[in-house]
Amino acid sequence: MPSCRFVFLLLGLPLLSGAVSIARAEAAPWKPGDLVRHEPAAARAAAEGPRWRERLPAERPRLFYRQDELPGLRARYVNATGQARKWFAEGDKAVREILAAPVAAYRTPEEMVTPTRTLYDARAELWQREVGNNLVMLSLALLLRDDPTVRAKLHETVLAACAYPQWGISWNGVANRDLAAAHVSRGIALAYDLHPGLWSADEKARIRQVITERVAVLHDSLYHGGPLYSNHNHVAASAVGLCGVAFLGEIPAAEEWCAAALLSFDNAFHFLPPDGGSEEGVPYGTYSLTAIMEFIEGTKHVLGSDVYYHQPHLRNYIAYRVHASTPGFAGVFPWGDAPERDYYGPHHILYRLASEYRLGEGNHLASQLPFSPRYETHSGWDMVGWTALWFDPSLSPRPPVELDRFSPNVNVVSSRSGWGGEDYQLALKSGFTNRYHSHLDAGAIAWNSGGEWLLTTPGYGHGSGEKDYWDREGGKRWEYFANATEAETTLLVNGRNQRWDPAARGRIDEFAATAGWCWTGVDLSAAYADTRRVRRDVLHGRGEYALVFDEVLADAPVTVEWLAQTPPQAKATTTGLLVPGRAGGLELRAVSPAGLPFAPRAPTKARVDVDSTRLATHALRSEGRAVQFTVALLPEADGATIVDRIEETPADGARAVVVHGKGWREEVFLAPPGEAREWKGDGLAAAARLVVARSGAQGVERLLLVGARHVSLPGVSMTFLRATAAEFHRTPGGSWLADFAAPAPRTP
Repeated sequence: MPSCRFVFLLLGLPLLSGAVSIARAEAAPWKPGDLVRHEPAAARAAAEGPRWRERLPAERPRLFYRQDELPGLRARYVNATGQARKWFAEGDKAVREILAAPVAAYRTPEEMVTPTRTLYDARAELWQREVGNNLVMLSLALLLRDDPTVRAKLHETVLAACAYPQWGISWNGVANRDLAAAHVSRGIALAYDLHPGLWSADEKARIRQVITERVAVLHDSLYHGGPLYSNHNHVAASAVGLCGVAFLGEIPAAEEWCAAALLSFDNAFHFLPPDGGSEEGVPYGTYSLTAIMEFIEGTKHVLGSDVYYHQPHLRNYIAYRVHASTPGFAGVFPWGDAPERDYYGPHHILYRLASEYRLGEGNHLASQLPFSPRYETHSGWDMVGWTALWFDPSLSPRPPVELDRFSPNVNVVSSRSGWGGEDYQLALKSGFTNRYHSHLDAGAIAWNSGGEWLLTTPGYGHGSGEKDYWDREGGKRWEYFANATEAETTLLVNGRNQRWDPAARGRIDEFAATAGWCWTGVDLSAAYADTRRVRRDVLHGRGEYALVFDEVLADAPVTVEWLAQTPPQAKATTTGLLVPGRAGGLELRAVSPAGLPFAPRAPTKARVDVDSTRLATHALRSEGRAVQFTVALLPEADGATIVDRIEETPADGARAVVVHGKGWREEVFLAPPGEAREWKGDGLAAAARLVVARSGAQGVERLLLVGARHVSLPGVSMTFLRATAAEFHRTPGGSWLADFAAPAPRTP
């Protein structure tokens, strides 16, 4: 979260009291009556259809570009230099790759079954997505320069796709209803609209016939689809809307296609997180945003869909994606299904949003990504085309400055030691447990050092091609190890999964970031059964250590395990757990209960779908009605940690830890949640939820307060109207600098 800080020089100032507030963007108004159903879509088509038809240009294209824009587009391609030339050259290479390969011949789902692909998985016919993606890339290339071989390949591919017996079969056995249909129909729509002279009258009639029949099914899926935050919903709605504009006035249903797509995105943006994150994780977020951006850019001239650029989800995506990046920028947050990298781009998304909002951070991240827009099987060559066309060379890159971010809607925190490739990143996930592509991972933490995850999570399990893997509501999904709580770096109570009912969730309720520290508190009580209160608090002393404080309260004795998920090379020692890494390892120490060992833990789920070569689990174990853990995470450099030793001391109802470094000492005092306890030390005093006092040769040099109500420093006393977070620094002259952290946005 970008922080707003106020720095004061305190030289015996009088009482200072006040509160800092920040503005928060709100989503556009939304009414339940606007749900995506046939009746409101038909009514909207009748009301707005005449205006849409009036906006149709006299000659094509209708999608993305007007006829009078094409000369400028071609001039950009011919005259491009620097980074722009690089991206256009990547596009030329993509076209050569497509031209060199034969058009994919249709193969039945049964023919696509392999030892690793089930018939259930093969019926989706996702191989056809690449056919649709190639159509987009060829259509864009032909806009930039006329090439007979590209024209011939585009012509051949469209007619071949029209001859396929169907474009995928959905999970409930309906053809032309899901992702394959969306990709192919959207590719045909672009080819038909951007290059109208390529088709004979008979071919146009054939294309319209196939589109009419198959997009009707895809369109109907919008009225009966899944959650409005789902990538399937966004991909389908985008394709339906693009087809609606491309065939407006030629296919009678096209007006309702446009209306249904608009209603779908009106609803979707109500549910898409304003903080720019994705409920389905970073990889699926890029898939969704690719579809959303194509819809906006493709239909804005006719439908006015560029109004969606007012939505905070789009405005805040760049900041979210920047902070989701691992050191070196090659990876992303590891949560949920999918790999630890983007599925689509995300160069094209970053460039287009950076240009729209004049955010140089987007251009910076896109330029730093150490991979091509197409580097993973889900991403198509079309991503290269959009990257070249949406790159804005007039916008200067701007590197990120803030090291910490709290995304309150998706409920994740990222905190790091710096932005270098050899730095480390600490991430924490909360939020709802039961979502598409989610795992039961509330409170999970992850640690990345130099681009390598040392505390991690399974991602997709081998069972993802099985129907039961997707049974969220019936509960079969949660019996796969990959999706279960025991596969996450979080707490396991009585060996049971976290709850997966609709109300099950964790909620980050405390966050404060300063130059030296980052503090995160999360209430996990609504994520567990058999408990009265569950809480995890994390203190990050930047560049030196992190402390994880856990508490489980229950009415009857419970068994609590503190789980650590690591690469297999981790080794338990008499003092903790060592995880080696290429850029520096990580040591985990059990501070409290003192001397508790990390023991290897084998999976207990019936369906173990993660290889032991990918993930190893170690656990601390304790029992009782009130169970507490304090675990230190210590980054290693050159085989040693900066911290020498850590010990927990009695604190009369609070928790107190002392961290000893080389030439410094840090006292950490933590009160129960919601309380501000009195603390005194070295002539200082405070009433706060958290106090961290850093001492050197001259006594306390730095002081962190979270949830503070009062603080007394030599010569100055402050009382706050509400709980406040601040970091205080003693200057060489003996005065104090105060750095007030902005209040954290509330978790919805």
